[in-house]
Amino acid sequence: MSETPGDPSSSVRIERVEFVDDELVDAFERLIPQLSSSSPAPSGEQLRELVSGPDTVLFIARVDGVILGSLTLAFYRIPTGLKAWIEDVVVDGEARGHGVGAELNLAALVEDGYVDRIVLSHDAAFYSHVTPPSWRAVHAPDWHMEHLSRSIL
Repeated sequence: MSETPGDPSSSVRIERVEFVDDELVDAFERLIPQLSSSSPAPSGEQLRELVSGPDTVLFIARVDGVILGSLTLAFYRIPTGLKAWIEDVVVDGEARGHGVGAELNLAALVEDGYVDRIVLSHDAAFYSHVTPPSWRAVHAPDWHMEHLSRSIL
């Protein structure tokens, strides 16, 4: 795609995918190579399995009607309950930096009320030993392990 339609920051629309059509298959053929050089784009049948599966929710981001991003929310059960994992987030290179990925992640976090059960790896990495406590105390004194999900969302 040689031109990104409109201004992505002002016209992002997130949709939960309910059915697979040629537009979706074509979008994945364009997006997946931007995510992984070693994984082929899924076929229409593979996308149908993903969309109809009980353990996955597929979201797409549209800008001026054009699919420019996707995210898969995968669910799994453990002894303490149902958990969710965000996978394969990809935004078309021409739309990056305009909040499309953030909108996709927000949609996934609020899906079926799971926002209170998700710790974002961003929060965990920021709060880990990688970020010294002295730096956090100065630059982000209110940050905690669940900062984004509790304080922002």
